[in-house]
Amino acid sequence: MNYVAPQVWASRQYRARGMARYFDLVLALLPFETVFFETHGLHARFVGHPVVERAAQISGGGELRQRLGISSDAPVLALLPGSRLSEIRPLLPVFRQTVTLVRKTIPEIVCLLPAVHHLRSEIDALAAEWPAPLHILEGDADKFSAFDIARAALAASGTVTTELALAGVPMAVAYRLGTLTYAFAKAVVRVKYVTLVNLLLDREAVPEFLQSRCRAELLAPCLVQLLQNDEARERQERDLQEAVHLLGRDEEAPSIRAARALLEFVRERRSAAI
Repeated sequence: MNYVAPQVWASRQYRARGMARYFDLVLALLPFETVFFETHGLHARFVGHPVVERAAQISGGGELRQRLGISSDAPVLALLPGSRLSEIRPLLPVFRQTVTLVRKTIPEIVCLLPAVHHLRSEIDALAAEWPAPLHILEGDADKFSAFDIARAALAASGTVTTELALAGVPMAVAYRLGTLTYAFAKAVVRVKYVTLVNLLLDREAVPEFLQSRCRAELLAPCLVQLLQNDEARERQERDLQEAVHLLGRDEEAPSIRAARALLEFVRERRSAAI
């Protein structure tokens, strides 16, 4: 059997040895996973991360500016507070306070907040009387158009940070868990960073503000730097480009590489059986 790799390298690493008893091949989405699984006795092939195939969707920023009436010189901040209410409820108030502080330095800031449809009413309520012009968007097309024009982003930890990296949008990452949940996660998770870009580069290229550091007075200066300081923004843009290259951005599409890996695996098994 073959399998797409679960992230057992992040927690409960012993499960990898159990997998080796049942699977003959793992299709690894991350480059460092191959060494990890091979060390645990499980053959693995890196095929690239499927997120890189979304690059073609990151477009339409000009049309979105025009449709929303955002001037061409207005700095745009993308807000990504998560896709679950359990994330959005604790983070959106922090994002509000952060934007309030950012606007003191950059009064012309405009915020774009992509939202999932089924949470739209809750987000509207939580974002009422936002301290800067705010446009709440729905659907992947508008989300990727927002990334196309965002000068910087404030995002919850998750897949969206990898999409932002693909779009080349400098970002700060914020996350806050309940006390008990955080204590449990800290006990079982064995990684230095929560952002995939940082894990790939093995350094904090994307600033992370977690738990007690998830505060507006820390987030705001970081975002002001990314919005106003060309050197800081360009440095992170280079890091993001390096990270998505490691994910297979400049290679054959991961879906094609995965198909080739499976075909090669089947041929090898047939040859061994003859």
